[in-house]
Amino acid sequence: MEEYLLELITNSKYECVQEDIQASYKYLFVDEFQDCSPTQIKIFDRLSDLVEQSIWVGDYKQAIYGFRYW
Repeated sequence: MEEYLLELITNSKYECVQEDIQASYKYLFVDEFQDCSPTQIKIFDRLSDLVEQSIWVGDYKQAIYGFRYW
């Protein structure tokens, strides 16, 4: 599902989806950022470009998926 969403928000062929997101959402809030996967980070990064403001909150000391990156 994440890969499909990433395709929808990055591919110019789905510009209508991106415009709908821009028209519908003003803010993006990401909590527990430290546990995001690389794909999720790409999604949040692109969504940040589509909204007026984004806030990402995370604490490396609370990361439970740190083993993913080693």
